[in-house]
Amino acid sequence: MTAAISPGWRDGMRYATELGWPIFPCNQAKEPLVAGGFKAATTDWNIIEPWTRRWPDALVALATGARSGVAVLDVDVKRPGANGFSTLAQIDSPILSWTPIVRTPSGGAHCYYRCPPGGFPCTQGSQGAGIGVGLDWRCNDGYVILAVTGSGYQWDPAQNLETAALAEIPPQLMPRDPEPRRDAPAPEPTSGLSRYAEAALRSACENILHAGPGEQEATLHRESFSIGTLAASSGIPSQFALDTLRRAASCMRDYDPRRPWRAATIQKKVERSFAAGMQHPRGASHA
Repeated sequence: MTAAISPGWRDGMRYATELGWPIFPCNQAKEPLVAGGFKAATTDWNIIEPWTRRWPDALVALATGARSGVAVLDVDVKRPGANGFSTLAQIDSPILSWTPIVRTPSGGAHCYYRCPPGGFPCTQGSQGAGIGVGLDWRCNDGYVILAVTGSGYQWDPAQNLETAALAEIPPQLMPRDPEPRRDAPAPEPTSGLSRYAEAALRSACENILHAGPGEQEATLHRESFSIGTLAASSGIPSQFALDTLRRAASCMRDYDPRRPWRAATIQKKVERSFAAGMQHPRGASHA
């Protein structure tokens, strides 16, 4: 039944049937071709077979993480100044430990490891739980392009699925704990300000504190910019206003545990938007 399908899909089916790896098709830009993307990955031939006819030249992708039991460290070399191999040298990692490795078309590598129980969220570079620039973990809710005929991805001649079993992830390569943020109390009532300035600052802080998922970034920028315009017109002491905005922002809820707010990130966003507002003074009412 598999004789009529393309060599790439034939290789993909071997991963699915022999290793139990759930697969799905991607275009040449590595974007999923099926609704649901990695969530549609399967080992069921009855589902895969129509894909092989509709997209005979598709790239074949593996859904990583707890579903497949595979975690992949993507060592990226495409971006200037973000060479993953250089980062690994600084980590002093046993990257060449005996685990299967795929060489990517760009000159990077996909290092296949055994997924720990339950898996973990994907990471990108040094952001959040990331381990360093040029190093991306593909695990839960992630995927990688498999080494199949015609894909440009190739197993390392020495370290491949025939010569090496999936190794456990070295401790120094595990995603790190995100930088903790110390929650701060909501701003206390201000004193020595006009009623207008106090109301404006209190409203800004409340909006930041209660911004919903998907709204936090825009709210933080809008309110910090607005208070910056007031501080620029001497309607409120600038350092006091900035410190108050920082305290409110530090209390923002982490809606997405995979991308928690970090203290340094929050501070930079508040400072940048506040500084932009300071370039556009506004008048302050003293009613």
